[in-house]
Formats: sequence, structure tokens, C-alpha cells
Amino acid sequence: MTGDRGRLVTLVVVDGAGHVLGALPPRRVLLPWWQEVGPIVDAVPGVTVLRLLDAEPDRDGPMGGSVTYLVERNEEADGRTPDLDLRPWHGTLDEQPLRHPWARPGGPTEDHRWVAEQVHVIGPPRQHRSWNLSAIWSYPTTAGTVWLKCVPPFFGHEAAVLDLLVGEEVPRLLASEGHRMLLADLPGHDGHDAEEAEQAAMVDALVDLQIRAADRTEAFLAAGVPDRRSPALLAELLELIDRLAPPGDPRHRALAALADELPDRLARADACGPAPTLVHGDAHGGNCRLGTDHPLWFDWGDSFIGSPLLDLGAGAETSASVRERWLSRWGERVPAAGEAWAALRPVTHVLQARVYQRFCDRIEPSERMYHRNDVP
Repeated sequence: MTGDRGRLVTLVVVDGAGHVLGALPPRRVLLPWWQEVGPIVDAVPGVTVLRLLDAEPDRDGPMGGSVTYLVERNEEADGRTPDLDLRPWHGTLDEQPLRHPWARPGGPTEDHRWVAEQVHVIGPPRQHRSWNLSAIWSYPTTAGTVWLKCVPPFFGHEAAVLDLLVGEEVPRLLASEGHRMLLADLPGHDGHDAEEAEQAAMVDALVDLQIRAADRTEAFLAAGVPDRRSPALLAELLELIDRLAPPGDPRHRALAALADELPDRLARADACGPAPTLVHGDAHGGNCRLGTDHPLWFDWGDSFIGSPLLDLGAGAETSASVRERWLSRWGERVPAAGEAWAALRPVTHVLQARVYQRFCDRIEPSERMYHRNDVP
């Protein structure tokens, strides 16, 4: 249903130097999700989507509605530029210190040059996604399809995680530099609509990986993976609660009571186990590939070191039976895993709010509308 709804898209076009050339008439494209730009570049060949300028979401569901993007006109291989039905645009463009490299005119061109230095590209790249958390492109090469993933600094440890997980069922890292990662093609299909048995296999794969990773905690921390073991996690969450609900705020009493409980809850979880290890941080079906010999977990940008039971709080769609599978697997190693989860369950909600608040703090203002309703 949401795919039929789509979105009404206006494109403001600039050249490689950032000079505004005009705007294209609004057009409707499939898929309501603002970050999915594949339908846009399919409908308007000859442009690259840089970033969101403005959006008014659909009242009937998430995203959709009317969206304005800044796009860069591409120069073709022979030096020509595509003919576009441009109209005057009277808005203004600003400069933002938190703007990501791929959201700037000329940024994607630099990314393409870097990819061409790593692999033999044999055809034009395809843009799939561009927003504050990533830019995703695929490239045909002599060795098959490869994927460019560009990420912000707060996800910059993902390449180090993949490097330390070589041999596990995770994406194969071909090269990395700064905000860029080049990844081998992923087999299978994503697990958004996984059946219960498939969800159980996904849980088993993640738990097994986390068990094997537990003896490398210090290596992950040394590589820049965030530390969210109890002392560090407590400090983060208390700071967030103080910020969201200072005295006088209507939410202060409830959140202050939760803040008072946090030290005891984290201490009980530590006493019950399991020990800290690598946490995926966004462990839902859309970040796991199925249809292969073993489920393959990807998108490790949210990962950190902490209690692996915190992954139970990331998948809002997790069914009771799958949750039981998760606790049963950890219960095989630590009998009090259920008690640990009972202590951590409310903690996971505050942690998710903290994750989204970090996004809002570290991205430019026009992009915060992606996450503005998530923190509350």
C-alpha cells in the first residue's frame, strides 16, 4: 500500500560547482521512503540526488507526501550535459558544518573516482540511497557487482568491525577510506518479511557470532567501536534524561524515577550476564540476508560493546516466540538471562532514544526531520 502511495518530488538542480540551474516540475515516484532515491534517478536520468531540502510527510503514513531534493546534473562521458526541463527556483541554499561529503556538489564524483581506483568498473553506477545515515551505490565490475557505502563519522567504525569479523557471515569488505566502504555483493534477500523459523535462524546466527566475538572485546574497543558497557551506558542515558526532561518539564517525574532505577537495573543485568560483547545495535530483519547457507547480518554502523541482550530492544517487530528464542539461546550459557532481560527491558527504550538523539545532534538541520519523532 505504501509503495502505491509514493511521494511527490521536486528537484532543485545544481551543477558540479553548486550553482543553481533551476528546478524541475514536481513528479510522483514510487516508494514513500525519502531516503530511497533509486526511483528518482530512474525517472530523471542525468541527475544525482545530493540531499533533502524540505519535506511534508503524508498524513496517512510515514514519509510519502511532498519532498524537495537538491540534485546535481551529471556530465555525460562525452562531456555533454542532459537536457532538463528547468524552471526558475527562488529559494536559497545554505552552508552547514555538519553536511556529509556525499551531500555536497562534486562529492559523489569524488566517491566514484575512489571506487575506480579500487576495482575495474565496466559500466555506469546506480544510486540507491542518499540521506544523513548513508549513501549507497552499486557498480558493475569485471568481478561482478560491488557496493559503495558512505557513512557519517558516528558510523565510521563499521569498516573496522567488518575487518575484525573476517570469516564470519557478514559483508566482505573490499576497501575502505574515510567515509567510504567498498563491499562485495550480498547474496540472498533481506529478512523484512521473514517467517518465524527464518527469524529463529537469524537469532541463532547473531548469538553464535556474538559468542565467538566475546573474547575480542578489547580489540573492538581499540578499533573505535563505542563502549556501552554499564558505566559508560549509564552516563549516556542519565545525560539524555536530564536533557529531555529537566525539572519543570511534565515528563520530569516519570523519567527522573527511571533515572533513579538505572544504576540498579544495570548492576542486576551485569550480575546475571551474559558478559559484554559486540552488539549489532539495529538487529531487525531488514539488516539480515536470508536465502543462503547461513543468515548474514549487515549494517554494523550502530554496533557497540555492551550486553548482547540490548539487541532485543532494537527490533520493535520481534514476536514473543522469537524473543523467547533469543533468551533461550543466551540462557544456555547464562541461566539468569531472563532476569537480565527483565532488568534491561526499560533501559532499551532509553537507549533507542539516545541513538536517535545522537543522529539529530550530528546531522544538518534539514535532515533532522527523518528522526524528529523518534526521540520522544
